[in-house]
Amino acid sequence: MTRRAQIITSVIGIAVSFASLGCGSSSSAATPTSPTTPTTTSAFQNLVGDWSGTQSVAATSNRTTSSSITCNQTMSVTKQTDGTFSGTFAVTGNHPSCIYSGTVDSGTLTTAGVISAKLTTLVNAQTGCTRTQGDGIYKGTVTSTAVTMAMTMTERIDCTNPTETLDRTWTMSSVKK
Repeated sequence: MTRRAQIITSVIGIAVSFASLGCGSSSSAATPTSPTTPTTTSAFQNLVGDWSGTQSVAATSNRTTSSSITCNQTMSVTKQTDGTFSGTFAVTGNHPSCIYSGTVDSGTLTTAGVISAKLTTLVNAQTGCTRTQGDGIYKGTVTSTAVTMAMTMTERIDCTNPTETLDRTWTMSSVKK
């Protein structure tokens, strides 16, 4: 037998020996372990839950003086996957600008706490007005210490009854319940 054939035979013999170690019964057989589920920790602030606070608007009109009102605001974040979230909101108060509700759409959050969300109004007591400038997206921050949210949105609206143009800045401040 050539030297090369001897080496190949030896390697095959060693491989068969190792393979046979796992066969048959042995008192020193390894005990199988249960699979472990990896622990995942999100780097994003958890927004899911109910929020409450105020929503105020400062407005400047082309036909009247400046005005400011404050409304009660509630929001429920019902779904969050990492840095995206959605839910519903409602604004109440004694002024027509304070009576509306809808959905929180296209919400985004960074690990640094920068937040933005589009509030889509589905019910509104104030009619006859159309947004002519602004994207309707609130932008701001979320703090982890007190779990507070502060966002602002600026828009221009044209109204027909009475005819006027309003420049408005909405500010929302909420605390997680």
